[in-house]
Amino acid sequence: MNLNGINDQTWVSVINGTKPVKLDFLGLQLLISNLRQRLRTGEITPATAVNDLKTFFTKYSSLPTAQNDFNKIAKL
Repeated sequence: MNLNGINDQTWVSVINGTKPVKLDFLGLQLLISNLRQRLRTGEITPATAVNDLKTFFTKYSSLPTAQNDFNKIAKL
């Protein structure tokens, strides 16, 4: 997984839902939902949300489901 291969605007688009992607990893779905809500309320910045998402993928990079979802995002 090359996290830097995806630009920050693509990450933000996935978080905001402007580039919808069907994710299989429930943990990732929940994280994105949480990040979306926190962005709406101004609790975090887009940069913080992207960093949290990258941290998630780093932590779960060995799981096939996380790898598949990452590949879906990378293809956007």
